[in-house]
Amino acid sequence: MLVANFENYQSFMEMLTINNFKIVSEEDFSIGVLPSLKRFENYANILFLIPKFLAKTLLKIFPQEFTQNAIAGYLLGDLIESKTAKYMAVVCKN
Repeated sequence: MLVANFENYQSFMEMLTINNFKIVSEEDFSIGVLPSLKRFENYANILFLIPKFLAKTLLKIFPQEFTQNAIAGYLLGDLIESKTAKYMAVVCKN
């Protein structure tokens, strides 16, 4: 889930076309991944409830990618439910 830059879905699809990729299939898995995202949200909630000193210790122990994914895991379910985000699978060929 960790990405350096979020891209607008429409501009991503346009980039595929510009670079001569053909879209084979496109499917929205948003509803299907919601149960898992809600579990991730519950796990991420733990990070917000622990004492500050312990949270700082965990930040030092865990890789940065883990803590950044915790934030995404916390927010993505709500973003999908509000239709602000989607969990899409795009298969394409060149």
